[in-house]
Amino acid sequence: MIKENSFSKEWINSRCVFLQRGKNKANPELVEKVIYALYLLESIKKTGLPFIFKGGTALLLLIKEIHRFSIDIDILIEKDISINSIIKVLNNLIKNNNVFYKFEESERVNTKNINKTHFKFYFKSLLDGRDKYILLDVLFETNSFAELVQKDISCNLLDIEDEIQKVSMPSVECMLGDKLTAFAPNTTGIPYGVNKELEIIKQMFDISILFNEAKNLRAVSDTFSNVAKNEIRYRNLKVDLCEIYKDIIDTSITVASRGKYKIDEFSSLLEGIKRVRSFIISTNFILEEAVLSAAKVAYLAALLKNNIYDIAFFNNKEDILNLEITDGKFSNNFKTIKKFSPEAYYYLYKFVEINKI
Repeated sequence: MIKENSFSKEWINSRCVFLQRGKNKANPELVEKVIYALYLLESIKKTGLPFIFKGGTALLLLIKEIHRFSIDIDILIEKDISINSIIKVLNNLIKNNNVFYKFEESERVNTKNINKTHFKFYFKSLLDGRDKYILLDVLFETNSFAELVQKDISCNLLDIEDEIQKVSMPSVECMLGDKLTAFAPNTTGIPYGVNKELEIIKQMFDISILFNEAKNLRAVSDTFSNVAKNEIRYRNLKVDLCEIYKDIIDTSITVASRGKYKIDEFSSLLEGIKRVRSFIISTNFILEEAVLSAAKVAYLAALLKNNIYDIAFFNNKEDILNLEITDGKFSNNFKTIKKFSPEAYYYLYKFVEINKI
């Protein structure tokens, strides 16, 4: 269970120091919001409401190291539970809660056959005394994840005592499959041109982190297929899975080419890269780091597109100097990457190798 001390200014400042990278401490406002978001998750779990926890914040429980801040709670609820039943549960949550003092439902969205709603849970910050909120996104849908796991609501940002709550959530591989569908801006993903460049890059970064942990690519493929087919139906798209993979690859290559390919799209993605830096704590996410993330995503999408289920992970013993991308479509755009990121060049080499199949 999350202790009240987790909300104190002293605890939050101690976590900022704990997450310090070089001379830069973590942003206390973001640390605070993550703590309140996880407390909201714990509070919902205690109500007995059945749900699956998904989205970026779920990575804080799924992966041991904290890589980026995420401050929303995304849950999936099976369609047989009514919105009125959920509101009743949330009303009881507020009545028995000393942290959140009210909640309100945002305008309900049921466009493109996607049935979801949003709630704002308000709290008074102990950092600055201001009223702030955590967003709860609720998606009503049949479960599309091939594997679910139980994880403790616990991470290094929380002061925890006994009776730790567990939540049901997608496995690493299923989270990876889900996020791949979101990183396809021309098909099933977060689109260009709606001021969501930050969200697009968050997906790319999360995919690259999950990539490092993935073991069962068949589960990635199965979940990708399930979620992508839902998105195709919701949006009434005339595309197949192969075209979605091509979209993911094309977006990744746009980042990796650093302005030498699809300049308008790259400019949008670069804006997202600049804006995401304050959320990422495990690395200084400059463009060169984004290239590494993009290289992993391109390689992974190429593997899945060609029904290959084994990742050839990079290791420092690889003789990168003797690897040469000779394909004319990519060689000029990628040749300087070897100097600043041998790992990124390796994954791009593997991508080009598979792309020829």
